[in-house]
Amino acid sequence: MLMFLTFGGGFLLFLYYLYDNQSFNANMYNLYFKSVNTYHSCMIQFEDLQSYYNKLTLTDVDNTNKIIPVDDDVNENQVVYSYEPYTLDNTLSYYSYIPNVNMIERSRNPILFLKSYVNDCYVFLQFEDISLNINTLLPLKPLEDNLFIQIEFVYKGTTYDISLNNLTPFIVNNSYIFNNKFTKWFMKSKFDIDVEGEYTIKIIDEAINMLELNEKQYIVFENDSYTIKDA
Repeated sequence: MLMFLTFGGGFLLFLYYLYDNQSFNANMYNLYFKSVNTYHSCMIQFEDLQSYYNKLTLTDVDNTNKIIPVDDDVNENQVVYSYEPYTLDNTLSYYSYIPNVNMIERSRNPILFLKSYVNDCYVFLQFEDISLNINTLLPLKPLEDNLFIQIEFVYKGTTYDISLNNLTPFIVNNSYIFNNKFTKWFMKSKFDIDVEGEYTIKIIDEAINMLELNEKQYIVFENDSYTIKDA
């Protein structure tokens, strides 16, 4: 029976190929890439599951064996990406990023970060080009000095005090912040507000300079200093 179904299905596909060669090739092409994407998606989920269970250890408490989780591997570099309205952050491991980069939907204009563990904490470098060889961004270099004393975000008549502790992980050389995409993601992540339209960012830096940015400006970090640029 199985052999009959196999030969029958193959024969029907052959007739389809003879009847409409272009449609057959197009459908097979689409089927192939859907299969590849599904495979990579399953492998990523399996990788996360395997990583979790590989980190479980047996411990003997009151003569009862229990499985407990151990600390994550904090030294692994990761790519973090999110789509508007930025309600969920997705993660690809450094090693699975290249083979699975096509899973990131460029048409949805995601925000992209390279996440790395530097000096006993996580830091994030924002980048734009999905096809970029992220090896060229490593190692990440946080700025040595605290550039800012106070930052406020003013939106629709409400002022939000931005904690420098929340912002410091993103102050990295060769990165940038407060571009429109980053601002929307950051305010959604930290304050759960959806930002649209005009806003003002008020900054006091370490030299007591008072600055104001709007939605058409952003900050770039280079050589342990910052520059304000127009979008």
